[in-house]
Parts: sequence; structure tokens; C-alpha cells
Amino acid sequence: MRHSWGFTVLVLMLSAVSAMAIQRPSAKVTMLDGNLTLPSEGFNPRAAVSIMAEYIKTHPDFVAGVVAWLIAGSIVWLFGFIVFLLSEIGAVLVVRDQDFRDKLISEKYMTPSQGDAYEKLTNNENKKMAPRPYLSAAATLFMFIGTSCLMYPLCDTLSIIGLPSAPCVLLITVGSFLATICNVTFLLFLIWSCTRAWAALVFLLVSFTGSILLPTGNPILLCIWVIIAVGGSYAYFVYLPSTYASPTDIPPFVQNIGNFNVEPSLDKFQAAFKDGYEVTRDEIQDRVDESSRAVQAAADKVAAEAEKAKQAAEAAAKQAAEAAGAKKEDGAAAAGDNKKSS
Repeated sequence: MRHSWGFTVLVLMLSAVSAMAIQRPSAKVTMLDGNLTLPSEGFNPRAAVSIMAEYIKTHPDFVAGVVAWLIAGSIVWLFGFIVFLLSEIGAVLVVRDQDFRDKLISEKYMTPSQGDAYEKLTNNENKKMAPRPYLSAAATLFMFIGTSCLMYPLCDTLSIIGLPSAPCVLLITVGSFLATICNVTFLLFLIWSCTRAWAALVFLLVSFTGSILLPTGNPILLCIWVIIAVGGSYAYFVYLPSTYASPTDIPPFVQNIGNFNVEPSLDKFQAAFKDGYEVTRDEIQDRVDESSRAVQAAADKVAAEAEKAKQAAEAAAKQAAEAAGAKKEDGAAAAGDNKKSS
């Protein structure tokens, strides 16, 4: 089992190391049972495999440590992933319902002045979405931490085979941050593509270009990508909508994805979650009450049908008894007539 885990970890580490390898002079790595040196022409996967295999044999705890980091990173990342999906899918459902009502209003099928129900529904939906920026931001942070945990064993691997030329923790942190941006924007593309196609394309463009440039490890290209991605997103989601005097003047290709302002205020944070909790609680209570009313209505209907069937059975029994009595009287009358005639 130990060798199986060791081989698996070895493959995972070296598959990532090969992308991070740089041209450098030979690096001498001291093992417990001797010295191993990487070839002077640069990164050699065969030599790296030999070094890692020898190191795992002499340091069995290394595999356990790598597996612990991978498990912890996977759990943290998966938690953030699930919270992010729930938060954004909930926002999509609310925005889609609001878009549908706005379309009905624009086509004169309904008017907001028909009563307070429209205003109450809109306010409840906005309150329900209030925690969404904090949930999505926290989920993104968890995904970043999980990715960092998953990548951290690379530092030890690079050190063992003699490749690192810069602070590895810094490289892992920056790489995990950029990878998280690519992952989050791709998830936003998938989630919002059903109702915000143009905005989803912006997210896809950011994710696609980042996924191409990130494996290169070129700091200049990555800095340019970050500047363009942040600036372009700000221009599309914030600046362009603000240049129009009225929301009705905004062209169809300029789309928003709802409120995504994370206020650094504890009071606003508590108020957002309080509003979201109260609206969700009321919705659940309304659905429970509606289900109870439906069950009670079904029970009343069954009871009414049973009472109706009971009354029908009693009427049929009474009719049968009357028919039997009439038949008995007719038989007695006929017997009396026969007796008189005889």
C-alpha cells in the first residue's frame, strides 16, 4: 500500500513539476544513501523520478504528509465549490424571475400598480440575495485556500529534485490565486449563461485567456492579463452601465449579474444575513403552511367522498329493504287471494 501511494504521489508531483521546471545548472541533491545530481542540460524527468523514488524509500513519512495536504485541500476546496454554486444558482433563479416579470410589464401583460404584492415580492427577492456577495466571496476564499493546500507539496518536491529558483511559497500562493480566478470565472460562465449570455461570455474570456497564460509562468504576461481582466471587468460591469442616464437606455449586450458589493462593515454583514434568513424562513413557513393546507384539503375531500359513499350505501340499503318489504306484502296478498278462491 505504501509503494502504491508513493507511486501515485510521485506521478502527481512530477506532472506539475515538469510545467514549472526552468533551465538551470545541475543541482546536487543529497540523499540518505548517497548523492544524486540532475543533468546539466536542465530538467530531466527520468532523473527526477529516480530522485523522488529514492527519497520516498528513505522517507516514508513524506508520502503521508503529501496525502494529508491533498485531502485537506480537497475538502476545503469542495466546501467552497458547493457554497459558491448554491449562492450563485440562487442569484440566477431570482434574477431570472425578475427578468420574466419585467418582460411581462414591458409587454403590457401586467403592471406594478396592481397592488402591493409586486413590491413586496421584489423587496423579498432583494433581501434574499443580500448575503450572496459575502457567500460567494467567502466561497472563493475557501477555493483559494484549498488550491494552495493542493499545490503546497510541490514546494517539497521541487526542493528534493533541486529545481526551485525563487520562494516557492510565494509562487504557489500567486499561482493558486490566479488559478482560482480562472476557476471562479469559468463557474460564473456556466451558471449565468442561461440568463446573462453576454456577461457569461466576459467571464469565459477571462477564464480562457487565464488558463492559457497561467501554465507559461511568465510574470509579465500574467501581470498584463490581470490588469486587462480586472480593468475590462470593471469597464463592462461598472463603468458602462453608469454612462447611461436610465436603466432602460442600457443596450442589451451590457448585462449585470445582480448586486455583488461586499461592504467591509460588520453591521451591514449582519443585516444582510438577517434579511436573507428571515425571507428564507418565511418562504419555508409559507410552503409548509401551503402543504398543510393542501394535505388538509385532500383529507377533507376524502372524508367528504367517504361520507357521500356512506350515504349512498345507506340509501341503497334502505331502498333494498323497502323493495323487500313491498315484495313480501305482495306475496302475502297473493297468498290471501289464492286462499279465498279455493
